[in-house]
Amino acid sequence: MVRYEYRLSAYDEAENEKELVFARSKPFLSKYRGIIFGGVRLIEEYIELKKDLSTNETDYVNELEEFDENFVKELAKMDKKNWKPITHPLSLIDLLSRLTKEELIEIRINLKLEKASGLKKQALIDDLYQKMFLQLEILFATFDETRYELLQKVSKQNGCFLIEEGAPVDIGIPYMRERGLLFTGTLDSKRCVVMPAEIQSLLNKLDSPFYRKMVSKNTEWCKLAQGMVHYYGMVSNEMMITKLESYTADSVPREQCLSVLTEATEMYEFEYNRVVFSDFGVLDMEELVKEQQLRESLEFYPFTKEQLLQAGEDGFIERTASYNALIGYLMHNYSMSNEEADEIVSECEYLITAGKMLQDIMGVLDNFLEMDNSIMQELVGYVIPLMNDTRQWYLKGHRSSELTSRTSNRVTSSSFSSKATNSSNVVQFPSGEKVGRNDACPCGSGKKYKKCCLN
Repeated sequence: MVRYEYRLSAYDEAENEKELVFARSKPFLSKYRGIIFGGVRLIEEYIELKKDLSTNETDYVNELEEFDENFVKELAKMDKKNWKPITHPLSLIDLLSRLTKEELIEIRINLKLEKASGLKKQALIDDLYQKMFLQLEILFATFDETRYELLQKVSKQNGCFLIEEGAPVDIGIPYMRERGLLFTGTLDSKRCVVMPAEIQSLLNKLDSPFYRKMVSKNTEWCKLAQGMVHYYGMVSNEMMITKLESYTADSVPREQCLSVLTEATEMYEFEYNRVVFSDFGVLDMEELVKEQQLRESLEFYPFTKEQLLQAGEDGFIERTASYNALIGYLMHNYSMSNEEADEIVSECEYLITAGKMLQDIMGVLDNFLEMDNSIMQELVGYVIPLMNDTRQWYLKGHRSSELTSRTSNRVTSSSFSSKATNSSNVVQFPSGEKVGRNDACPCGSGKKYKKCCLN
């Protein structure tokens, strides 16, 4: 948990605190979300509450330390509750009885059952037990291989899977717990995941070559969809279906596919608002829509199917040569481990992907690293290639280096110096053309230069 406190404290002085704190928390969630259930909600609460802390520097530091300490305590309480003692075997009724009324209501919501908040706990359990199996069959029809194989793994251990000490918890376990399929606890001092006999029977009933073929198809849809939102930031319903049909060379039933992908957003790193699917790192959807529309003549980058399937893997990062070069620089000059350097560079990459400018990235690095002017210039020499080689949502999945033949969108060291010092109204671009503040920006956004890349 020390790492987490450090990560969230790194942007205390950030101008856009919500976005930058998110950049720090995203790798944490990817790494630990299977261990700490509800982590995403706690992160959101953390960001909102931090806004209310005092702006006085001394008071701010004291309040932040107290807030972080309480936050860690909340995580510890949540962890203890999720792994309280359990016995095996237990019926589904017995396992549901271990949950709070709020948790039972959450299962109803996740299974799309009608509200029953007026019922007392036992009546709520009985009603849920009677109605959930039909909904579970519908839910099972949306599963991909990750969720299917997790259930099979627990089922094959006679419904009780022991987690080795120190081993990471499968990211699917919180998802299954919030739908009444798996339950967590501690058995003989070991953490375990328990599947009630009724769920085992339902799984065995549905399992067949036909079902496994459906799971395989769902998996392909989910991976391709995640790959697209990873590179494009957002994808509309129509674009999603059209591209899936192109990549799979098959017709895609719209409602069935949207149902599968909507349920997948409950477990993976993308979201859905009934109109578009988006990466969960997209914090300003309207701005992203506007930026992509400004580049109407720019086609979405034509990724191969293999590229999208790879990008659809959990925790995927495209580590380019410039990405690895910056890692090497940090390891050599700051005595960091590869993992520590990779975390910093991955956060820089996220901000670049989200359209942040060179001075923003340097500001982020300044929060982590002690640097004088000479070191800053050295770092600029590593960051600029990273910015030019990183695929961006505003550029519809293109790298700026790929657009040089059209619009000269590359970042240069002069653009950093001009932004940092504000000493000139004109910046030299690689094409040799001088761009005035009131000229159209060479990036192709349609904005004036002073309202786009200059700022």
